[in-house]
Amino acid sequence: MVIQWAPREIPAAPSRFGIVISNKISKKALKKNKAKRLLRESIRNLIKTGEVVSGFDFVVSGKKEILESDYEQITKLLQQFFQQKPSIPPTKSLKRRAYVR
Repeated sequence: MVIQWAPREIPAAPSRFGIVISNKISKKALKKNKAKRLLRESIRNLIKTGEVVSGFDFVVSGKKEILESDYEQITKLLQQFFQQKPSIPPTKSLKRRAYVR
């Protein structure tokens, strides 16, 4: 899973998420939709528990391994990422990227 982020113009604004599951992962919509549902649910629960930092836009790109992952594994990976507290890039045009495994 790859997570890219950039700061929002209003730092106190809630974070927004985009989820990308490419056709390279699977040609079947059923598998791609299941992966998106698992990611959305994990993110929703992390927002609910307050583990997500506010003031950022995130794009989560799934990789092939996400098809074999279950809800607990995905949640654990996202928790590890958010425990590191994403930093603000030096310029607004620069985005940061993290590979989460």
